[in-house]
Amino acid sequence: LEGSAAQLDEAAALIRRYSDRLRFDPGELERIEDRLAEINRLKRKYRASVEGIFALGEQAEAELAALESGEEEAAAQARREGDHGARSHLESLLAPLAPRARLVTVTDAHPGALDWIGSVAGHRCYPLGVEHFGQSGSVPDLYAHHRIDLDAILDTIAAVVVEA
Repeated sequence: LEGSAAQLDEAAALIRRYSDRLRFDPGELERIEDRLAEINRLKRKYRASVEGIFALGEQAEAELAALESGEEEAAAQARREGDHGARSHLESLLAPLAPRARLVTVTDAHPGALDWIGSVAGHRCYPLGVEHFGQSGSVPDLYAHHRIDLDAILDTIAAVVVEA
């Protein structure tokens, strides 16, 4: 009986030391709960498991990359075949810009989704977008939260102009 009491005391001391190292962050809990809610919403929407949702996301990213690069690749192929004036639509849009022009891109997706645009003609790009997901609220509130609202866009443009 005394040995059991000593083991319980030792276990209690270990649990106390462990619990002293634990930190509770209500904000982190809310972010996790929001993320879980978003995952469950996507599971219902696409009638898929979590693994299936991630696979669908990877497939969509691959398809988008193929679409984005397809036009660029077609123009590059035409140039290789001798049509030196061949341009993709994006190259045509960027052609009038000065070589040192800066681009501010805005998307209701990850900022990296449009960051590549600067590489088409060598322009510096300042992408704005959603870097973490799972929040809920009105569109204006969410855009303000993620800094993709009009004020944030104007602030970024002002910072780019001052930097240049």
